[in-house]
Amino acid sequence: MKRIYIYCLLMCTTIFVNAQETHVIEPSNLEVRYKQTVEGRGKADFALRCGKNVSQYICLYRLRQDSLICSPDPVLRELSFKEMDEYLQNDKDPEKRIPVAPDRSDYLYRNLSQGKISVYTSIMGTGYLIEDGTPEMDWTVYEDSTMQVLGYECHKATTTFRGRTWAVWFTEEIPLNIGPWKLGGLPGLILKAKCDGYVTIVASSVRNKSLAPVTFYNFFEKKYQKIDRVKYLKIKNDPSNYPAKVRLVPQMELE
Repeated sequence: MKRIYIYCLLMCTTIFVNAQETHVIEPSNLEVRYKQTVEGRGKADFALRCGKNVSQYICLYRLRQDSLICSPDPVLRELSFKEMDEYLQNDKDPEKRIPVAPDRSDYLYRNLSQGKISVYTSIMGTGYLIEDGTPEMDWTVYEDSTMQVLGYECHKATTTFRGRTWAVWFTEEIPLNIGPWKLGGLPGLILKAKCDGYVTIVASSVRNKSLAPVTFYNFFEKKYQKIDRVKYLKIKNDPSNYPAKVRLVPQMELE
């Protein structure tokens, strides 16, 4: 597994080292950091950047690795290999292994004005673009069930979405009807989300100053092919599409 991963990194570095291509979509007004923990698997840090018209949800580990691998600075490219080697050497330690998340390779953009979600992702180097309408979630809100998250008063709500049952806590103190991943549609920002036996996502910080902009990233100048969401899930969940002994993480969507 180690040799396969490093070979893929070397191949990407050799071909695409000078192929960075990104562009700013718009300034961010708010950035929320989330800690995502997959039960029995591991954890990863994510960022939700919110602009006036577009938000993005990205795995910070993936963003860092992609940017290092494609850096024109050989010292930074070498750093990416050193970090990967350290992760692989500590693979049995949940606190030191490669950050784990079902949507770790996704760059998710939510166009708030158009009501559209676009997910740029890849499977073993092949880029895919999944376009989806903003999901309509049938929420049950529990006004008498509250908790504090980062000092914000949050109300509980539950829903079943594409095969999984979610409990979330949202705050009307931040009147944005979105949250981590594709979750949203409530009268306030979701700061905590939990799917029992699977994943817990909790906000670790909320910032509104000195923010990175909402940015479209295409470090490797990939040609993303459009694909139906359900078809993508079938490819993603098929073990035959991966090298032997690769540990597949169950996906957020089951249907």
